[in-house]
This record gives sequence, C-alpha cells and structure tokens, in this order.
Amino acid sequence: IHDVIYQYGFTEAAGNFQVNNYGRGGTGNDDVMAEAQDGASTCNANFATPVEGNRPRMQMFVCGNRDGDLDNAVIIHEYGHGISNRLTNAAGGNTCLSNGEQGGEGWSDFFALVLSKKPGDNKNTERGIGNYAVGLPATGEGIRRYPYSYDMSINPLTYADMAASTEVHDIGEIWCAALWDMHWLLVEKYGISTDFYSGNGGNNIALKLVIEGLKLQKCSPGFLDSRNAILKADSILYAKANTCEIWTAFARRGMGFSAVQGSAALASDQTAAFNLPASCSTTPTVTASFTASD
Repeated sequence: IHDVIYQYGFTEAAGNFQVNNYGRGGTGNDDVMAEAQDGASTCNANFATPVEGNRPRMQMFVCGNRDGDLDNAVIIHEYGHGISNRLTNAAGGNTCLSNGEQGGEGWSDFFALVLSKKPGDNKNTERGIGNYAVGLPATGEGIRRYPYSYDMSINPLTYADMAASTEVHDIGEIWCAALWDMHWLLVEKYGISTDFYSGNGGNNIALKLVIEGLKLQKCSPGFLDSRNAILKADSILYAKANTCEIWTAFARRGMGFSAVQGSAALASDQTAAFNLPASCSTTPTVTASFTASD
C-alpha cells in the first residue's frame, strides 16, 4: 500500500510512514506498527495516526475462526485512515477528520475497492467490504448497508440519506459511493490499467484526484468541501479535463451543483441536489434513495 500510494503523492514530504525519509522532507521514524491477530478485541480493526515522527498503530483482530489479517480490503481500509488523516492535516495527525460530516470511512473503503478490483469486475459489479473477515463468500454483500456498485438499484445511497443515520461508517458509505462512481466514469473515459505504479488509466487518474484532493481540502471538511477539492485537483493536474465526470458522479449521489452542505460539524443539516452546472449538459438519472424505514 505504501509503495503504490507513494506514486500518487503520499510521499515523505507529504507525511507518509517511513523509518528513513532519505532527505526528501518530512519526519522519519514513523513506520506502521502492523499487529496481526491482536488479542485486544475481536471482529474489528483500527488504525491510530499520531503526528509525524511517531509510529502509527494498526491492530487487526480475529473474528471467530476468520483472521482479519487475510482480508486485504480490511488492511487497505485501515491503512487508508492513515493516508486521509495525514494528508488532510499536512502530517499533523488525526485532528482534522473528527468533525460530524467527514468522509474518513469512505476514503478508506475507496482505497480498498480500487486496489482489490478484479479483472472481470465492471461498474455494476457488487463489491462488499470485509467479506472474508466475517465469513461471507467473496461475492457477498459485505459489512456495509449495501454493497458498492454504480448501479443505484444495488446501492441507492445519496447525500439525502445522511441525516437518517449519522454513524461514521454509514456516513462514509455515501462518500465512497460517489468516489466509486467517479472512478468508473473515468475508467469509461480512459480505460483501466493493471499498472498501479505508472499506469494512465481512469483508475490511476481517480486515485490521483482523490489523493490530491485530500491535500487540497481544508481541515474539518464537509462532503462538498471535499468534492470541491477534487474539482480543484482536476483543474491543477488535468486542466479541468474531467470536470463533468466528477460533477456527474457527485450529482447522482445528491452532491450536485445546488446541494447545500450546512455546517461541516453536523451530519444532519445538508440539502441534497442532483443537478449539474450549466457547463455539463447531461443530468444523471436518480433512483429512489434510502430512507430510515429501509
């Protein structure tokens, strides 16, 4: 994970996790303590992200007769917390992703989905998180409310659903759903590459935009702050070549042009909207969204 995400901007100067920073900036002596079969808990995992120069700690637990250390998506998810915490706060630790409306769990799921995609998967493939760890088959729905998919009949979550359940993983599911949609729209535009290190496929571009967006967003960002940071990243990196793909992905999940974030400190005061800016001509199709009664 370290070696792949390094290529997209999580470098020494950006606060990554290394013993030796080789004079490239940042502070060393903060490699990850990755603890397998940790006995402190069961059926869970976590990642603590201290400030630069202090070692983060990943604890992976066993769930019944299943070892979470053998579930790549869970490992990537946990490491992903370190990525989003360090990049959002310019290596300052985890103080910038503790507000009510933030996508920490969603970024982690996104990294897990992108880095574990199989060659035969398409945008409508159902992708579960944590299947192995909890004893589900590889094609199972996972531990989230819905498996991830571009198909909104499979995963109907939108920004309008956040207030109904403000648990951090439920919030993250909405953010990841938009990022996963963006990934597939970029794959449709540029193709997909199996080379995570130097490829130029839509999957590579999606990862680059997400990492750069993390760097650009403010401390304690709401969803629309983070969306705007990705749009800014596209402007900086790709001269706005992907503006409409980004808007389409977020608009179909309720984070469109007229959406209102409200306070980033709260996860219950947003107003969803599904429209695009005038410069993008096609309005995405929206299906019925999740409600509390579902």
